[in-house]
Amino acid sequence: MGTVYHVMIRPRKTSKYKVEASLEKTAEEQEKKDNSFEKTDLELKYGSNGTATVASKKDLEANGHATHYNEGFVDEEGSKSNSNDNNSPADHARGKAKPPQQKTKTSGFIDDIMMGFSSINNGSKILNTESTAGNLGALNGIRVISMWWIILGHTLYYLIFGYLDNATYMYYKLYNSFLFSVIVSANLSVDTFFFLSGLLLTYLTLKHLRKAKGRLNWFLFYLHRFVRLTPAYMVAIAIWASLAIHFGQGPAKKNFFEAAADACRKYWWTNLLYINNLYPFPGDLGLQCLGWSWYLANDMQFFIISPIIIYLLYKNAKLGMSLIMVLCLGSFGITAYLAAYYGAPVGLYPAYNNNTVVVYGSTTADVIYGKPYCRIPAYLVGMVFGYVFCQVQGKPFKMSKCLNLFMWFLSTAVALSVVYGLYRDEGGVPQYAAVLYTVFSRPAFVMTVGWVAFACVVGYGGPVNSLLSWGVWAPLSRLTYGAYLLHSIILYVIYTSSNVQYHFSYMEWVCLFLANLILAYGAAFIMSIGVEGPFMGLEKALLGGGMRGKKK
Repeated sequence: MGTVYHVMIRPRKTSKYKVEASLEKTAEEQEKKDNSFEKTDLELKYGSNGTATVASKKDLEANGHATHYNEGFVDEEGSKSNSNDNNSPADHARGKAKPPQQKTKTSGFIDDIMMGFSSINNGSKILNTESTAGNLGALNGIRVISMWWIILGHTLYYLIFGYLDNATYMYYKLYNSFLFSVIVSANLSVDTFFFLSGLLLTYLTLKHLRKAKGRLNWFLFYLHRFVRLTPAYMVAIAIWASLAIHFGQGPAKKNFFEAAADACRKYWWTNLLYINNLYPFPGDLGLQCLGWSWYLANDMQFFIISPIIIYLLYKNAKLGMSLIMVLCLGSFGITAYLAAYYGAPVGLYPAYNNNTVVVYGSTTADVIYGKPYCRIPAYLVGMVFGYVFCQVQGKPFKMSKCLNLFMWFLSTAVALSVVYGLYRDEGGVPQYAAVLYTVFSRPAFVMTVGWVAFACVVGYGGPVNSLLSWGVWAPLSRLTYGAYLLHSIILYVIYTSSNVQYHFSYMEWVCLFLANLILAYGAAFIMSIGVEGPFMGLEKALLGGGMRGKKK
């Protein structure tokens, strides 16, 4: 219905609005022209020194008055637009600030709803590759590459446990090899998303608070987040619990998806409340509905407490930073204690002791991996960078070439150390090293991501910024949430549909990865135009109307 409205009805309404607007604009221009000619006629007769000054006929015809007298004037709308500076810090530093974009008038409540249900409108928004002024374009590339890394890791990880006829070879030889360290470390990309979430939330909220002098509707702040995430989330759960079992013919499919449906019948409410990373315990990763959604629970929990930190950063930056430091230190202490007590290993090695509550996967998965008090440092690091981005916005930023090169070298070295630093040919690392790695590897890694983002934003990213800001990333970035929700469902449907076990080979792995990547983003596109877009249109119609002022 929304698409029909978009194609058949809206063009006529839009034409009507354009005609009315054009008539109003013509009348205003004619009035200005008449006044201008009167003023110009007087100026031609009596110049400032008592002699006639000359304005060319061309200037008068083009502008309605002499251009010489127009150079220092800015109209009312232009003045207002200039006050809303959306340029990035790099634009100001390089003197390339873009002119403000004109805002288009919306046509009302019904139009917002109907356009939200228009697949053409939603699809065009997703596929748009243009970057607006002030767009942190490099974050698009970081987001998409991180999502691909997650899919790459899951493609192999799910395959090893139950669907390979040479799983022992994979587990003990390849999976713990130097080459596969990047696959084992794919879970670090989840922390990149925590980092990005904290960065963008802090950056945008601080900008709003400064513009609104500290005022913000906190009820709508939380409601928008819930409405933005939950509809697509619930649709993914419905697919996982009800529809996925009907895809494919494999012998393992029925038992697997019946168990998944049973978990969703028992614990779906924990997903709706975003507490599925805490209950049921132990074993929440394996027993919960849509096991990989533990990330959403953590992210929502961090979001809930974020206003306290952001408001402190707005009022008193020192207090805000002190609170962030206290939370980080508390998280480090809790994680270190849990890792030491439960003997949490690094990689796929046995635990260091028997103080275990393992129900699914490993001790790390049960007591550390999905817990907010262990995962919050990456989010907090993102909040620090969000504050820094807000501080440098609109101000020139200078850095020496030597310092820039040193920071790039340091961040690269730290990132590679986190991914490959603990590789050993035989056996695991000593327990103290495992504890230190468990505590500090994730915040260290996201700090390197933070440097990349910062360097790109302030204009010191070079070819890295050109790559990460590539326009192609923008549409894929908008589909990241849907791809995250759906890619594991697609993987399990593929794996459980086979009548025989897979035999690992590099070519088969690459083919499975590419197939899942394409299917995940294709399904995410359908979900975006069919679920996310309509609900965003409803939210805009119901909650955005009060924010739109009537133009007179």
